[in-house]
Amino acid sequence: MRSVLLLIPVVLAIYRLNINDAGAVSTTGRDIEYEWSIKEAILMIFRDYFCESTVVVNFVTSFGEIEAKFVADQLVGDLIGDIEGNFSIIIETVEDIKEHWRRKKEFCVFFVDSHASFERIFAKVTDELFRFTGYYVIIFINPDSIHESEIQKIFENLWTKDITNAVVLCPENHDAHIHTYFPFTRSYCEQVHQVLWNIYRTSVGLLYSDRQIFPDKLTNFYGCEFTVVTYENPPFMTEIVSVKNNIFPWGFDGILIWGLEKSLNFTTKRIYLHKKSWKNHTNEYLTGKALRMVVNGIANFSIGFLVTTTNRNFFMTPSYSYYTTNLVWAIPSGEKLTAFQMFTKPFQNAIWGLVMTTMGISVAVIRIVARRSQKVKNFIFGYKVKYPILNMFNILFGGSMPRLPSRNFARFLLALFILYAIVIRNAYQGALYHFIRMEEQPQDVKDMKDMMNRNFKLYTLDAIKIYLQPFEFIYNHTIPLTVHEFEDFWKNLSTGNNIAVLTSEDHVAYWNKIGYPNSFVSFLPEKQTAVNLVMYFQKTSCLTDAINKKIFEMNDNGLMDVFRIQTIDKSYLKRKTVIREPQQLRLRQIEGGNMLLQLGLIISGFVFVGEVIWGRILEKENGKCLGGSDFGGTGGVLGLGIGFFKFED
Repeated sequence: MRSVLLLIPVVLAIYRLNINDAGAVSTTGRDIEYEWSIKEAILMIFRDYFCESTVVVNFVTSFGEIEAKFVADQLVGDLIGDIEGNFSIIIETVEDIKEHWRRKKEFCVFFVDSHASFERIFAKVTDELFRFTGYYVIIFINPDSIHESEIQKIFENLWTKDITNAVVLCPENHDAHIHTYFPFTRSYCEQVHQVLWNIYRTSVGLLYSDRQIFPDKLTNFYGCEFTVVTYENPPFMTEIVSVKNNIFPWGFDGILIWGLEKSLNFTTKRIYLHKKSWKNHTNEYLTGKALRMVVNGIANFSIGFLVTTTNRNFFMTPSYSYYTTNLVWAIPSGEKLTAFQMFTKPFQNAIWGLVMTTMGISVAVIRIVARRSQKVKNFIFGYKVKYPILNMFNILFGGSMPRLPSRNFARFLLALFILYAIVIRNAYQGALYHFIRMEEQPQDVKDMKDMMNRNFKLYTLDAIKIYLQPFEFIYNHTIPLTVHEFEDFWKNLSTGNNIAVLTSEDHVAYWNKIGYPNSFVSFLPEKQTAVNLVMYFQKTSCLTDAINKKIFEMNDNGLMDVFRIQTIDKSYLKRKTVIREPQQLRLRQIEGGNMLLQLGLIISGFVFVGEVIWGRILEKENGKCLGGSDFGGTGGVLGLGIGFFKFED
């Protein structure tokens, strides 16, 4: 690379100088002069703006006349000698512009002598080499070629790439005139009108000392209208109609847009892609349609549950992430409880097994004691207690005993069993009431591995499916859904079996709130992944930094949480207790009791028939009448049902 600093014994275009120790650079041997005010104005910009913000400044030169080049050499040499502070000065000609140190050029000083020479530099100003949100100082070396039309053209060039932090310094009557432009004012929007912003006079300094050299042009858009493209995706973006039939955006993203409008003073024209118009297309097609409108300049930005991806970031510029959500597998909450399940659900199988074991051992002990002498039976069961097994079940279900035992040992056994029966019976009754009112049983899928072992069918929107690519097996078994299919599918998810949908926690909470209290969708406790939501702008949009600052402020002061709470109620991720007024039980809720009663009556009928048949058999064998028999025999096929509760000799 050839040097543009001819009066300095250095042939490289990159100067890394400690200006405090370098001293002045000699310029003897040249009679060419420049306006002293230009140099002083540049030193002021370095001192007041560049010194605290950067350590690297890029000088780029482009001239049409050799005289202007000599003047620039002298000016640059004097600047390097007089700049205070530690800077790395990179000096390049327009032909030698290239990337240095893998960082974009952000603080730049362009030395030109006409609009044509500026255009040669501007042709090299690309997103790969320059940061468009940086600071640019364009210095006109030749005062004879300065015209307002030339300055206007420079600013028009800069606006094509949304470069707003730019000033043009021109020598004029021994002063340095500082020109800039404001793309947003009360009179016009997104237009270029150059203004003489300030004047630097060597003896005075800035004539308008209260004006910043680089004024903040993007904190107030003066009601200018921006085009935003979005589509329905509750709870993030939807529409509501007011009493006056005015349509307003709603949802988390909708309120965020409203907050940005108020804080930055702009309005929006919304291009709303309705799902009904694109119901046969995939979600990726819908978002792609919106984002292509941003890339092609039809819209200023897009919002609506847009997840940042590497591919999207290549074509557009994302905002700061304003919200992070987790993708989870939504699963049906459970199957409908049958009438018998309502009566068996209060206890787990282990408890049922323990109760049955306890009752079985008790019956066995009673049967063993029943074969002992009357004295032993009186000691353990009590005097004249003839039906201990029946008494045992009577106590278990809350009944009373017709005759209490008189011996202390028998009373102690009775007290122990009454205490046991109280605990079991009350626990069952309390849980039974809960399950009678519960429409469905909870889903018992533990994790992703358990779900795959049960052969769940997996679904999701295709725009979300890309996040499953690291999980090849899951990715290959996940079926993408169109936008229209997704909504219909979700409505039926609460009653489906062995199906799962990958979506965000916020969508699960939203649909649970919509379906409350009639439907509920659960989800796996393990999170599939976390995704960041952003807004997407045109690649060089000047809106990006302005909105990023507001997003940062809203996150910092908690306003973003307020927006979220207004639209997303995460309490619906858990099943809510339905608070109702006292209501009569429905027939279905006690249907299990009726079925048990009917089953008991059928069994009683068989027992009655068995007793009659058994009585006739005994009558024939022993010559006894039916009325005189106590049917207390313990043998035969019906011994358990007829003589089970009796142990008399």
